[in-house]
Amino acid sequence: MKKWFVAFVTILSVIVLAACGNNQTNTSNSSNTNNGTSGETNNSTTEEVFVFKSTIQAPKTASLSKGFDAYLDLVEEKSSGRIKFERYYGDALVKPADVADAVGAGIADVAVVVPSYTPAANPLSTIESLPALWNDQWTGTRALMDLYEEFPELGAEFESRNISILGGWALPSYRIVSKTDVDSFEDLKNLKVIASGSQALLAEAFGAVSVGVTMPESFEAMERGAVDGGLLGYTSSSTYGIHEIAGSVWELPIGSQGGLFGMNTAKYNQLPDELKQVFKDAALQNAIDFHKIYQTEGETEAKQKYLDAGVKINEATPEHIAQLQQIAEDAVWKKWVEERSGKPAQEILDRFRELIKKYDQEYQANGGVN
Repeated sequence: MKKWFVAFVTILSVIVLAACGNNQTNTSNSSNTNNGTSGETNNSTTEEVFVFKSTIQAPKTASLSKGFDAYLDLVEEKSSGRIKFERYYGDALVKPADVADAVGAGIADVAVVVPSYTPAANPLSTIESLPALWNDQWTGTRALMDLYEEFPELGAEFESRNISILGGWALPSYRIVSKTDVDSFEDLKNLKVIASGSQALLAEAFGAVSVGVTMPESFEAMERGAVDGGLLGYTSSSTYGIHEIAGSVWELPIGSQGGLFGMNTAKYNQLPDELKQVFKDAALQNAIDFHKIYQTEGETEAKQKYLDAGVKINEATPEHIAQLQQIAEDAVWKKWVEERSGKPAQEILDRFRELIKKYDQEYQANGGVN
């Protein structure tokens, strides 16, 4: 009897101690509860993990998406796993035109924001869409990022919409792609070209006829003669097979598009300072990474498609570029400034051009981005 009682007491003691141990563990975990962010709660010795929804208007396989993914990858790496992303592409989470509003509303947490999609809400920030400003992607990206650092008026247009700016990006310059041989402004007269926004104003100033055609419709439009060509990038145009029906590419640096990496301000403010800095540091590194992905690799591969298809590549002379700049200033830049009366538009444009010149000189001196 005694032996049975001793054994019973021993087993009971073990069970009680185990229960106490489990209760202590649960108490420790519950004291480190989530503060309302979209993250995971770990035990008291583990730092909080933040999980954010990211979105970009392009398909996952597009060079633009690869550049954005490189940025997100770097943020995850630099945060030592404390930041993670649920990634959405195309219109899987939100329509491309609604991205900025979705970030402000918290539907998306981090996104590629294109200011020219919402010009009424951010008139100064549409400077990224002005033509004939930069040639190389890295130059445009760094100049745009510096511009936002120097002019709080730019960031304020998004802060009022609950969007914090993390960094900037730009695409390499578009070219003039045509079914015929084009290598002068005279050749552009009466040519029907795909162009939109400020690029359409530039095309009209050339004496061409701008036609609003989306990229998915571009091949068919050129093939059946609805347009003669377009103001297009190597990468985007070759994606839709334009190289198969083009006759020439005039490498006139007519400009392209830029944008921002934006984050919902409420979500951004919940981050500790060291993780906020991770987003900023990653954006600087991404200027190099994005350039390699989109221009060095993407544009080179895309241009080779044109060469392999026997398309004639016509270089632009310094005289052509000088003439382009003058046309862009008279027909587009001045109008952009005038329409923003009462805002420091001219000052911002002048400084942007200075920054582009500065970074272009660095780019050329270094032989590109390494």
